[in-house]
Amino acid sequence: MPNFYSSQIDEIVADTALSNEEKIERLLVIESQARDLQRAASSSTADNSGDTDDDVAKVTRALARLREARP
Repeated sequence: MPNFYSSQIDEIVADTALSNEEKIERLLVIESQARDLQRAASSSTADNSGDTDDDVAKVTRALARLREARP
């Protein structure tokens, strides 16, 4: 199963029409959703937590890079 938010994260980070603050705002929403999915996956019997773990890690890295780039 592919990561749920990976392409959205990439699109937001690459969007030159968005300011860093707008990107951060959008990524925070995705981070919250990804963490919700991560919690749900960890409590289910299906073994799909790797996908949600990857999404959380990816959005966390993207947020860190954008925060570091703030003036």
